[in-house]
Amino acid sequence: MNSPLFWRILLAHVAADFALQPDALILAKRKVWGVAIHAGIFGAAMAVTLREYLGSRTVLFVIVGLTAFHFAVDCGKSYIQRLSGRESFFVFLGDQALHIGSIVLVSVLLRFRVITVQPAFLPLSLAIIAVWGGSIIFETIKAEVTGEYLRPFTGLGSGRGKLAMVENAVLFAIGLQFGWFLLGLIFLIPRAVGWFRGKELGVVPFCWALAFSLGLISRFVVLKG
Repeated sequence: MNSPLFWRILLAHVAADFALQPDALILAKRKVWGVAIHAGIFGAAMAVTLREYLGSRTVLFVIVGLTAFHFAVDCGKSYIQRLSGRESFFVFLGDQALHIGSIVLVSVLLRFRVITVQPAFLPLSLAIIAVWGGSIIFETIKAEVTGEYLRPFTGLGSGRGKLAMVENAVLFAIGLQFGWFLLGLIFLIPRAVGWFRGKELGVVPFCWALAFSLGLISRFVVLKG
């Protein structure tokens, strides 16, 4: 498999599905035009991560093909959600499995092409998941278990809270570079004190652990690279 190509496209995918998908777009994706905008953002993100290779017809075909496939999968997801009337963790898993599976397939088929290795692409993908993805995954699981309707929210929307994003980013940085621990304490001590006093934090501790763990993984990748 062409691993460098895989990590480049995966970065575009997580950026489009988490960091570049605010609440307004999530709501718009109930319509075909909203899904088209989202798929277009994914295609544009791929053009950025593969910018050195846009002169290749094969790479351009990959970008167009994966964008079209992303659009088709998300149209199917939107249709299923409209029928069920709520978010489903299993639909979320299936959606992500199809997207990542298509990226794997392309990376296998293009294994003969030389794509420059850049160790930063994997840590950047993990950073996006750490900052944006953790709470979305957690709340989707919670909605599946309880049967409640999951209101769309992302790091760019109001439901998530900017402080939580900063905390997750700092914890990721702590895992990546231990020299950031003082900055982490500044953000985390007040929240930790409130937690021990009985203040409900909900998903926050889970996100803290996920962000720090992904930072440690990124540290290993960077040092190894």
